[in-house]
Amino acid sequence: MKKVLFMNRNILAISSLVFLIVLFNLPFHDVSAVGINVTANSGSPADVQTAVDQVASAGGGTVYVPAGNWTFDETVTVYGGVNLVGAGMNRTRLIQTREHHLTFMIFVDGRYNALGQMVTKDTQKPVMIKGMSLIGFVPSRGDAEDTAANGGLGIRAVKDFLVYDMYFEDFAQTAIGVDENDGHSPPRFWSRGVISHSVFDNPYKYNFAINGRIWGYGIIVSGSSLATDSPLASETWGKYETVPFPGNIVYIEDNSFRRNRHSIASTVNFGAHFVARHNVFRELYQAGYGSLIDTHAGDTHNSVEVYDNLLIGDPVSQGTIYQPPENYIGQYLDRGILLRGGSGLIYNNDIRDTPRVGVGLQVDFADKPELSPKYVWIWNNQITYPNSGSGTDILTAGLPNVYLRAPNQAQDGFTYTPYVYPHPLTLSETPSQPSHPINLTGAVTDSSTGLAIAGASVVCNAYSATTNATGGYKLTFSSTVACSLTASKSGYVSKSTSVSYSSNGTYIQNFALESIAITRTISGNLMNKNNQSLSATIVVYSAGTTTIANSTQASGSYELTVSPGMYDVQFNFSGRSVKLLSVSVASDVSDLINHVNTTASVLSFVSSRDSQQFKIAGPSPTRVLINNSVISMNTSLADNTYYYLNGIVYLKVAPGLKSDCLFDCCSGETRYREKDCPSSQYCSSRACVAKLACSYECCINEEQYSDKSCTSGTCSDHECGAQVIFSDDFEGGSFSKWTVRYAPNYNRIVSSPVHSGVRSAELDVTTANNAISKTGLIPSPEGFIRSYVRFNGSIPSGALVYLMSVDIAGFVIVRNNSGQMQWGLLSNLDGGYFWTNAAINTNTWHLLEMRNKKGSTTGEIQLFVDGSSVLNQAGRNMGSSNFTSAQILAQGSSSIATKAYFDDVVFSNSYIGP
Repeated sequence: MKKVLFMNRNILAISSLVFLIVLFNLPFHDVSAVGINVTANSGSPADVQTAVDQVASAGGGTVYVPAGNWTFDETVTVYGGVNLVGAGMNRTRLIQTREHHLTFMIFVDGRYNALGQMVTKDTQKPVMIKGMSLIGFVPSRGDAEDTAANGGLGIRAVKDFLVYDMYFEDFAQTAIGVDENDGHSPPRFWSRGVISHSVFDNPYKYNFAINGRIWGYGIIVSGSSLATDSPLASETWGKYETVPFPGNIVYIEDNSFRRNRHSIASTVNFGAHFVARHNVFRELYQAGYGSLIDTHAGDTHNSVEVYDNLLIGDPVSQGTIYQPPENYIGQYLDRGILLRGGSGLIYNNDIRDTPRVGVGLQVDFADKPELSPKYVWIWNNQITYPNSGSGTDILTAGLPNVYLRAPNQAQDGFTYTPYVYPHPLTLSETPSQPSHPINLTGAVTDSSTGLAIAGASVVCNAYSATTNATGGYKLTFSSTVACSLTASKSGYVSKSTSVSYSSNGTYIQNFALESIAITRTISGNLMNKNNQSLSATIVVYSAGTTTIANSTQASGSYELTVSPGMYDVQFNFSGRSVKLLSVSVASDVSDLINHVNTTASVLSFVSSRDSQQFKIAGPSPTRVLINNSVISMNTSLADNTYYYLNGIVYLKVAPGLKSDCLFDCCSGETRYREKDCPSSQYCSSRACVAKLACSYECCINEEQYSDKSCTSGTCSDHECGAQVIFSDDFEGGSFSKWTVRYAPNYNRIVSSPVHSGVRSAELDVTTANNAISKTGLIPSPEGFIRSYVRFNGSIPSGALVYLMSVDIAGFVIVRNNSGQMQWGLLSNLDGGYFWTNAAINTNTWHLLEMRNKKGSTTGEIQLFVDGSSVLNQAGRNMGSSNFTSAQILAQGSSSIATKAYFDDVVFSNSYIGP
């Protein structure tokens, strides 16, 4: 059933519908008045950052990112006045390959230049980001921490930015985030710009089979936490250049949104204003729960203009693709446009298939009416429900100052005219990528015969070519290039030469490769699950059919001699076979296949994990055939696929019903029902083996040992030590074990540098209350906190930094006392500072441990550095209660451009030591 609010509605602008089919090719804004053009050597973060720094140091210009699929696992920081331009959204693709936390792939910071110098609000420079795809990473693990993670493009404090011809996919946090500096670091800035002709397909973890909260926002526009100096809504509507300072204003037009939790949202809600017009929004349900367009609670300093959009909820997908669990069906489900605060103008939109509400207003905080929606005008929207549904056209929540009409001078004291469309920033001239064709040709031949070598690989950075039947190759570069040019072919010694081409033209580079006149062996032992030998015929083929070597072995041992090259290797077992295609034999290969079970009706492979596995020593094959059926390569390990990792091929067979365990034991396996060993034995390779008597100080809950406990302290690595009450768990990749993160924008988990393991905590030294706190610890009259601490920069003269504390009663501190570095302690409750001179080096791990003993007049505080006591003060006020919390922090007395790293943090009731 169709419900039309106003019959004289102006139907949605044609440009939004056309955009579903093709992106417009409009000219762009020339964002740099002066500057240089630089093409990055590749699309890697290091090469792009190098080019950005070069352009920024020259005063501005454009960095061109070449076409290709580029691994992009570090953040690139772009400064004001620097454009970042790819070869097109489907040609330059920046791809994350691992999990990230609280970071953007590209972060545009308009507050600083390349030298770290802060600009003024009058000298902010514009930025253009254009012509790229940003692809995020979706981790398979399902804890809550892995959802508050990666973002695509962050924009902070940039005036007149333009984002155009971009594609975004799979970002846990948001595809684009726009904010200001929020008053944290005066002077105040704001962001102003346009996001246009881009695609946002962000279904991050829409499947609730993967646990954790589901974000997947399209665009988030953030404002300031300071309400009093932000512009009112009436000062922003229909405006751009004249919006008062401070306040963010973002025009979002001619974009396509699909499968986002919220396609557009505003938050931190004072001075956040966005205009959404001529966009297409689709498929709300697959992203989980929410509304297509959303604003958070805020007063009239926060506002929106939403008009001439097409919004389609696609209810069919709810039943066939995604069904949210019961606990997510609630107030945030099935809305087209939802205002939870601020002011707005909502008109001329075509809203379809949002079964709950077309346009909704909602009160988030009943005790704070000033944050509820107010001064909202809604008119001339067409709202349609599927299958004669009974959704609500407009839900006003009984709020005052909500008008179902257009504003006018007589009733409202103002008239409204929308800002010119399309936005002028999208109609100005763009810097075009310079034409710089370089053609490199040549031939690869055999050095002894002079004959052509076909199928040889010639590589220069990300560019590669394969020689044809005459040995010829051609590489074409669109920009300057320098590399180690390498030619290689199996059976030949690879050859490299350094080349550098800086101008247009055709260049020639030939290679003569030396043949490897040696042989290699393929050998091994074929065994079943009980390590008994198996009989088989092994055949080595070249080009799929030509037999190079074969052997029939009843003992299980085999050895075949071949020349270096690419081969197919087939193992035949009584009518059943395993065939590995395109196995590279560049050196001797041992145990190409091992641990094969041939007793069942089909082949299987012995494993201790859910998938089946067999060992393979050489490089990864291109295909695997089981009983002449192709099993394809798939790193996600779908049914009937395999993948190769660390010398083992893992095969995933289609799942079936569990069968009874045919072995001594089956633990944690998907194919068999559980079958455990007696308590005195443990399960090893499906056989019950007697547990060993513990020969160490302690063995607790270990599979192969009988339990042996410590009389005091805790068991760690078979040794009894201090009773550890808490340890950091940075190796888990998150702060999930910590209770509170103060100033979370300044602390994160990193993979370098580390003291042990693979992760540590990085905290920015800042004037903010930047700390990680663990509360609710087991009460202890004596508390010991230990951490390895490292600085990546120096601490300026006169500066003091707080590093660790126990119950905020005692602190470990460090300072630069007129050039003399000193470790120190603070007895906080009675204000006692104590210092000792020290040799403190940057980029060096120092071991710090602090002892706190309770007592209002008899308390003690003690500092150990690298295992030695350097300060000990008795008779201090350390409080009369047992200690129940511990903190690490990096809080300075002045702005310090230094980061502090913490690793192996432990809290105990006794001395811990190194």
